Amino acid sequence: MLLLCMSVVIGITVLIVRHRKWLVGEVLISIGVAGGLCLAIAARRNWARWVYSVLTALTWLNWIRFLIVLRHPPTDILQAATLAADVMELMAVILLFTGPSSRWFKQPGTPA
Repeated sequence: MLLLCMSVVIGITVLIVRHRKWLVGEVLISIGVAGGLCLAIAARRNWARWVYSVLTALTWLNWIRFLIVLRHPPTDILQAATLAADVMELMAVILLFTGPSSRWFKQPGTPA
């Protein structure tokens, strides 16, 4: 959960710095989606970790295109921060499906 929250905070900070003109709508939607998914994951909602995983996969498909196909490494601090946040997000998603967290979602009496 800490990795998820940290990646959301870094991502939204980069969004605020990069897109000041579209700040209100984009940031509110990002906070709503990411924050809502983090809260749902914390509440042991299995669907939330799957939705978060799909969104993370889409993010990494974009990074693969950016880094490999276009051969364009991060050139500024905002791109590097975004990549760091996405790496943390990927690690958090991997941890959501392994070990204790996987068992945590499957505990008896847990709403699905």
